[in-house]
Amino acid sequence: MSENNRKQPDNHSVPCIRGRLLQDGCLFRLQTSRDDIRAAFTEEEARWLAQAFPLILQQMVATAAPGSPEALMPNVFHHNGLTCESEPGPQGAVCLMIYPTSVELTPSEEPANDEDHNHSA
Repeated sequence: MSENNRKQPDNHSVPCIRGRLLQDGCLFRLQTSRDDIRAAFTEEEARWLAQAFPLILQQMVATAAPGSPEALMPNVFHHNGLTCESEPGPQGAVCLMIYPTSVELTPSEEPANDEDHNHSA
């Protein structure tokens, strides 16, 4: 994510995964490095991530079909207590940042409601 669009505070103890989502046919692959994973997710947060990631991908595909204007804009998705920020990256990749929603956000950054729905940025 570009530094200007980050909604996550610069707290290095907050677990966060960043990476590039690449599509290879019908398969998606999250490309990360050690620098892309910050702090440790708790066991509960790791379970949330395992459950939420496929749902977040479904939302991304449903919201931003390739070639649509939405595919060229950053989006924010909320599921299972996790927030996923996505924005288009180079060569068709999507840059992702996933972190617990429980991180305190300033009032202008808070989701419109607490339901697990897509909130475009």
